[in-house]
Amino acid sequence: MNLQVRQRGGFFSDESAYYSITQSIAYDLDLKYTKTDIYRIKKNYGTPQGIFLKKGRDGNLYFSKSFIYPLFAAPFFRILGVNGFFIFHSILLLILLIYGYLLLLKYYKSEISLGYILLFVFGSVAWIYFFWITADFFNFSMVFISYLIFFYYKDDDENIIPVILSAFILGIVTFSKPPNVFLTLPLLYYIVFKKKSFKKFILYSAFYILPAILLFTVQYSFTGDWNFMGGERKSFYYRFPLEQKDYTFDNLGIKMSSSDYWQRYYITPKIFFLNLIYFFIGRYTGILIYGLPALIFLILFLFRRERNTLKYIIILTFFIEIFVYIGMAPDNYFGGAGSLGNRYGLNFLPLLFFLFPEKIDLKKMFYIAIGALLFLAPAFFEPIFYSAYTGELSKTPILGIFPPEITQISSIPTNINPHAYRKPLVNSKIYILNNNFNGLKEDRGIWMYKEGMIEFVLETTKKCDNLKLYLKNNPMKEFNIVKIKIGSKKIKLRLSADESKNIVLSGIKPALKLKNHYYYYGKISTTTSAIPFYITKDNRDRRRVSLYFKPVFEKCAE
Repeated sequence: MNLQVRQRGGFFSDESAYYSITQSIAYDLDLKYTKTDIYRIKKNYGTPQGIFLKKGRDGNLYFSKSFIYPLFAAPFFRILGVNGFFIFHSILLLILLIYGYLLLLKYYKSEISLGYILLFVFGSVAWIYFFWITADFFNFSMVFISYLIFFYYKDDDENIIPVILSAFILGIVTFSKPPNVFLTLPLLYYIVFKKKSFKKFILYSAFYILPAILLFTVQYSFTGDWNFMGGERKSFYYRFPLEQKDYTFDNLGIKMSSSDYWQRYYITPKIFFLNLIYFFIGRYTGILIYGLPALIFLILFLFRRERNTLKYIIILTFFIEIFVYIGMAPDNYFGGAGSLGNRYGLNFLPLLFFLFPEKIDLKKMFYIAIGALLFLAPAFFEPIFYSAYTGELSKTPILGIFPPEITQISSIPTNINPHAYRKPLVNSKIYILNNNFNGLKEDRGIWMYKEGMIEFVLETTKKCDNLKLYLKNNPMKEFNIVKIKIGSKKIKLRLSADESKNIVLSGIKPALKLKNHYYYYGKISTTTSAIPFYITKDNRDRRRVSLYFKPVFEKCAE
């Protein structure tokens, strides 16, 4: 695979960080960043966007991202180059598909077993991360494989190797994502309360903790810090330390340390509750959209009310993981603008595979597959495009019916378009959630691109009661029917060609308050558009335009 051509010479999301670490391990057997590393990356691939570095106690610079995925991928990369990543992913995928099918044969007929595993993996966004050089598919697969091994051999009292292997694999993936520690709960419950095996409990605990100790020791020995996100840590774009004589760690980069995490942390009961709703039905992160088979398996199990304590422990663990992520990262519980769906959720999505609902058949699986296609068909058919432009999938009509995650407004995938992200207006900033706009050029207002709807969020640093909208219509002779909805306020009007109008929406309320920031959610729809150059004699504007609007907040609290 020619990755440079496939991705236009660029990286998806955190790919540059993982690629950088992998090549360092593959060629130098260390995590130390040197001029050779940046030269090698640029020579073989392209300019990385987002290398994470930190200063070690010895004064040297070290890569500062979890290194476990690069460690596993490095041998494949060393032999096969960039294609080695995908050979490694193929091995992981093959193992989980084969083991998943063999395990399911204990519960279902052959055709049901095959459909079940294929639907679970390929009916969600999980398989799309196969194409990413990030830890996400690795984490998903390793958790899955750990559980598959445990469940396949869970009643074999003579063979302790599977218990050790399952624990070791889960320990490795916990180093990659520490909240995975809670994934041990169902397995330990079964060992302690079902099998009542003290020996297996000791073995499982020991071999789960062992890789964590080893890996954190390696982390400390290389970087002088147990936490790869701690200490003096920065991310670098375009220019990198040691490239030139005056390019240094101190005068470049953006601080990205966890040391001031609690100063930045902010959550309220409302934010927590909204995040819980968004986790299931949010436009950018909802499991209903991005992991439909897993959610349906959960619903089918709950409706049957099976008396199986282990499965209820699995469900409890699933919700514990949700609470941990939405509680610990209330402003980014899913992985940020570079994510397609909830990539952090891939760590615990495999849990729902092991519910094994009784009343599952090919007919139900067919309907689930159709539902998954309705939501994700564009990404399924063009996974590379939607991986590069993660915000585009959310703009399809069917996903537009789901609520946008306003609690995550600074992290949502549409923000990867710099023209749509937090653009300054008069006394507010705007996040535009779809593509129906021209770039902001005129007096801090926005021309809608065509007839239809524009969806946006306005951000202010004061609570404002009134919003004045200056409107200007396109030159099309037929009337433009304009519908405006901001908060609970709605208005409908009819504008003639080139007509201008000021309207005021009074008593508007923000959809959300985050610290001292207020967010107002709005939509404007129109029925006409035009290219002024072809309609008005003296107008040289060759753009297609529908409606110009300029929001100005008034009566804001001091």
